[in-house]
Amino acid sequence: MRVLVDTNVILDMLLMRPVTGANSRMFFEMARDFHDELCVSTMTFRDIEYVVRRQLNDLDMRMAVLRSVYRWVFKFVELTADDVINAMFADRPDYEDSLLVEGAERCMLDAIITNNKKDFVKCHIPIFTPEEYLMVRK
Repeated sequence: MRVLVDTNVILDMLLMRPVTGANSRMFFEMARDFHDELCVSTMTFRDIEYVVRRQLNDLDMRMAVLRSVYRWVFKFVELTADDVINAMFADRPDYEDSLLVEGAERCMLDAIITNNKKDFVKCHIPIFTPEEYLMVRK
């Protein structure tokens, strides 16, 4: 399975957020066990770096965290000019999530994994939370 992982899933795992952190971690472990291809947009990796930089002052620790994220991710989805334009006119509630939908659909990915499904509307591929993914893949 080829899936696009939303920023919030990665941050939930890294920050071990109380409600979603454990399921996000289990998602990554199960995806690895099933040899799923995990993708992120280049924008997502930029956002993760920003949050990690704000949380960790130590450069070595910051780089270790970013390397650990990169270890889980196998492919980057580059956003195109068409993705930017299509997302703008797609009538979705969140522009950044709309960009992810456009990139995932263009790359013909099998699903998007997010902890914020409500903003992923008008999408032609399945949207799962990490918990739903775990149930589907069992």
